[in-house]
Amino acid sequence: MKSFTLAVLFVACARLFTSCADAPARQDAAPNQILFLGVAHIQTLQDQLGYDVRRPEEQAALESVCAAVAGFRPDRIYLEVQRQYQAGLETQYSRYLEGNLQGAPADFEQLGFRCGAASGLTTVHALDVRPRAFDHEAMLAELSPEERQHKARRDSLEQQKMMNTIGQLLETGTITDLIYHLNAPAKVADDMAGVLSLLQYGEPGDTTALQTVSEWYARHLDMWAFIQRSARRDSGNRVVVIMGASHTSLLRQLAGTGPGWEIVELEDLMTR
Repeated sequence: MKSFTLAVLFVACARLFTSCADAPARQDAAPNQILFLGVAHIQTLQDQLGYDVRRPEEQAALESVCAAVAGFRPDRIYLEVQRQYQAGLETQYSRYLEGNLQGAPADFEQLGFRCGAASGLTTVHALDVRPRAFDHEAMLAELSPEERQHKARRDSLEQQKMMNTIGQLLETGTITDLIYHLNAPAKVADDMAGVLSLLQYGEPGDTTALQTVSEWYARHLDMWAFIQRSARRDSGNRVVVIMGASHTSLLRQLAGTGPGWEIVELEDLMTR
């Protein structure tokens, strides 16, 4: 009897999940579309590379990006701001629309607010959540001295390689070229590999690295759930997410494997 009951529950759950997965994919429903703009934080580029986002060519590049975003006609633009600060974000955005901000080297203003205004949106939305227990230091404490040295050396080389690539892109092009690079499939795969590489460290029974990676995934599952739950139920939503590229890489993976959502690329919008 117990086995029969479990079998019935299994079938019922399978039907439930199948129907839920099929629901957004009705043939008469327009797909939800989402555009990810993974970026390198402008303040970091200024501090480490001397990048000046206020140069006329960079401002022109940002205007072109936001014109393409406006052509996408987004319903919502999400920014890398914790959701608990939504009210403050709305206040700053209102000041931006009134021309009362000073053009600070911040992603949410230079790209997020600019694209929101170009798209005719009256507000933009905070997406991030308070960081969970992403205790990198605790994970390092579990490593042997040799492992810590190996990881530090590898991280340093990867960081230097990344900044060299970014510097070359900005020297020979504009921030548009950098955005293309950060959202290319190869770079997205590298970002994902970097997070998962943490699992190789520690002894077989250690769970600290697993906890660290799990909390990183949980943070992004929370954001992806928020996007889906905030979408209109009549489908055909058009959403833009502007965040650091390490965040959008994982959100891309979630959007690409879930039903009812179609990923749109900036490069395609720019060439229309």
